[in-house]
Amino acid sequence: MMNWKFFGTIAAVLLGGCSEDVSGEAGESLPFWPSTSTAAQPIEGVTRMRVSVDDVLVRSGPQSFALGRLYRGEAFDVSYRDSNGWMWGYAWGHVNGCAWVQLAVGSNAPNFDAAPAPPAGHARSCGTHRQFAAGDFSAGDADVNAIDGQTLNVTCASFETWGNWNHSGPQHRSHGSRSDQSVRLRYTVRGGGGAMVRLGPGEWLFMRRECLGTSGVSGTMPRPPACEHRVGLFAWNCAGPIAGLNCVRLHEDSDPHTWDDNYVCTAGDIGLRWSNAGPVAGMRCTQLREDADPHTWNDNYLCVPESSTIELFWSMAGPIAGRACLRLYEPSDPHTWGDNYLCFGTWAPPPPSPPPPPPPSPCGGHTQRCCDGGRCDNGDLICHGGQCINHRCCARCSGLDRAHHVMVSSDCTEHARNWCADRSNRGRLIGADWGYCEP
Repeated sequence: MMNWKFFGTIAAVLLGGCSEDVSGEAGESLPFWPSTSTAAQPIEGVTRMRVSVDDVLVRSGPQSFALGRLYRGEAFDVSYRDSNGWMWGYAWGHVNGCAWVQLAVGSNAPNFDAAPAPPAGHARSCGTHRQFAAGDFSAGDADVNAIDGQTLNVTCASFETWGNWNHSGPQHRSHGSRSDQSVRLRYTVRGGGGAMVRLGPGEWLFMRRECLGTSGVSGTMPRPPACEHRVGLFAWNCAGPIAGLNCVRLHEDSDPHTWDDNYVCTAGDIGLRWSNAGPVAGMRCTQLREDADPHTWNDNYLCVPESSTIELFWSMAGPIAGRACLRLYEPSDPHTWGDNYLCFGTWAPPPPSPPPPPPPSPCGGHTQRCCDGGRCDNGDLICHGGQCINHRCCARCSGLDRAHHVMVSSDCTEHARNWCADRSNRGRLIGADWGYCEP
C-alpha cells in the first residue's frame, strides 16, 4: 500500500509554498523529444520538488516509456498531479524538459521531498499535461506492446551506459562500461545515435545504437538512419569504412559526438590524408570547418598530394553550384552538420608567373639611350630623340669647290641623319647632301 503519511506530507506541500532555493539546477540542453516550457516570475501553481532517492525515471507518460533520469537532489517543477501520484512538469538536472515522474512506487517512501519555492524566473511551467507519442522520442521502433523491449545482440566487446541522452548525445551520468552479449531494446532515440535498453530488472539505460546488431531472438529491428552515400569518385560513411574502397578516417578527438568512426572513401588510393592539427606540409589541403561546432573544428584539413589532378572544396551552407559534392553528415552531432559538403573537381594549376622585365639597356654610348638628364658619355655625342649619336659621323659630301673633305663615318643611324639633315645643325657646310662634312 501507499505510505499515506508521506503522501499526505507531500500533498500538503504541493498546495503550499516554500522559500527560495535553486540548488541542483544544471545548465539547460535540448532533450531529444519535443519539449517546451515557459519561464515566469513567478509561475502560479508551480511547486518545486527535489529527488530524495538515488534516481527516478523520467517518462513519456504515466507507466510509459523511460526518457531519462533525475538524480538525488535534482529539481522537478510540478505543473500537474493525477490521483495516482503521477506528476507532469519540468525536469531539471540533465533532462531539462517536460515529462512525467512518479511521486512514489507502491508502499515505498516518496521519491521526492518538498523544496523551497524557486525565486522569480527560476521555475518552469509545462502547461497542460499530455503524453508523448512514440514518434516524438523514438526513431520509429518503439513498440508500446513490447513493454520489456526486444532482445538484440551486442556487437561491441564493451559499451558505455548513461542515464540521460539529448540532442548532443550521451549525458550525465555514466553508469559504467558493460560487456553484455545481448540487451533488450526499448527504442532507438530519435536521430539514431542512442538506444534505450534494459540491462536487468528495472535497469533502463542509454547506450550507443551502433553497438547493437539488427536481429535477436525477437526478430529484425530497424537500424538507425543510414548515412552512407557516394558521389563520383568519393563516398562517405558515418559508421565505419566502406568495403572495397580506400578509406581515410575523419576524426576530431575533441568532439564527443561519435567522430571516431567517420570515413571519406575513394575508388582507389589517391593519396588522401586527414589532419586535425593544421595542414600537412607538402600537400594541397582544404580546411573542413563548422563554425557552429565548438569542438576545435578550426584546424582540420583534408589533403591531396601536390601532384594530384583532384581539387577539393568545402561548403558549410549546402552544395556548391556547378560542382560534384558529397554530404558529410554525422547524425549524432547537433551542430548543424546537415548542410556540410565536400566538393571536388579537376585541379587547374595556376598560370606561370610572367618573366621579369629585361634589365634596362645601357645608356650614354653611341646609339644607346640617353642617360637621365639627357647626358651622353662625352662631348662628341649629343642626345637626340632619346639616343646618343656622334654628330660627326654621317657626312656624305660632294661638289664642294677648292676643299678637301673627309667622310667621318659611314654607319650613320636614322637619328644621326635626321640631325644632320637639319640645316641649323650644318652650320657653314655647303653642298652636303646630308650629314656633317669635315675638311
